Amino acid sequence: NGFDPALNDYRKVMISPGVGGTRIQDMMRGSASWTKMLNQIQGIKNIANAAGKTCKVGLQAWTHGEANTADTTEVYKVLLIRLNQEMNEDISAITGQTEIVKTVFYQLSLYNSESIQKAFFELFQEMPERFALSCPMYQFAWHVNEGIHFLNGEESFKYGLTAGYVNKRVSKDNFDWKPLYPTKFTAQANIVEIEFHVPEGKLMLNASLVTNPGNYGFNVR
Repeated sequence: NGFDPALNDYRKVMISPGVGGTRIQDMMRGSASWTKMLNQIQGIKNIANAAGKTCKVGLQAWTHGEANTADTTEVYKVLLIRLNQEMNEDISAITGQTEIVKTVFYQLSLYNSESIQKAFFELFQEMPERFALSCPMYQFAWHVNEGIHFLNGEESFKYGLTAGYVNKRVSKDNFDWKPLYPTKFTAQANIVEIEFHVPEGKLMLNASLVTNPGNYGFNVR
């Protein structure tokens, strides 16, 4: 995707302060994972200072949602907005950066409720300066009757490629990334027409790569 480490005079450092199976309420400012995040960023800043270099945080990869399916869309949105705002305040105090650290998430698979999926879908459209949605998750294979974990390492790898591409577009290219999603629809009698934003290539219905659950996944109510 145009990225050549040999032509870029910087090093990329990944940290993972999150905790699996944990609600967002338990990872906010003041939590153990929050303190771990700031300590790690401060450590990176110290290394950069010693080398006579600067550092900044490019983005936050947010792989989350299943532990909060009992919450409403609005509750989760308020919490994630607060987390992003407070994260930016604390990171800026360490690195001195003025650029907003975006939170990049996926639209998790249907699991128990639609509230978190709707929160992600609404946030990237309402606050694109702070949030980006990498991709929906229905195109990947999952464990049967579970919908939480990828079927195997290959599926996880496929998602990683997609997320990595979007993260680079957002943090390195400053590109206003938008995923595949419906932007408009009209309905007349028994005919529904839907317009989609298609980031690359052409949109097609492919029942060999993605199992057709009936009506190609569309549900008209």
